[in-house]
Amino acid sequence: MKDLDEFEDRYELLKNSFDKYAAYEGAWFETYGEEELFVRNTNPKKVWTIVEGDEGIWLIAGFHIVNRLGYLITQTPWKSDDETYFFE
Repeated sequence: MKDLDEFEDRYELLKNSFDKYAAYEGAWFETYGEEELFVRNTNPKKVWTIVEGDEGIWLIAGFHIVNRLGYLITQTPWKSDDETYFFE
């Protein structure tokens, strides 16, 4: 299982310019309003969805809706849509 440290070593996050108090080092994007619209208009290979599952919170490659808590955007695109990291 890949953890968040591995994700942070591999990817640089884009800061949320809509909310200077955004969670997760100022990089968490919300699932509604102008922040969601911004995420939807971003290169889909740079979007990560934070989702809640049975075993905790996960970070998965791509734009997803089910069980989503928020989004992260990276400077570098992901290579495989099955990349998953244990968030918490």
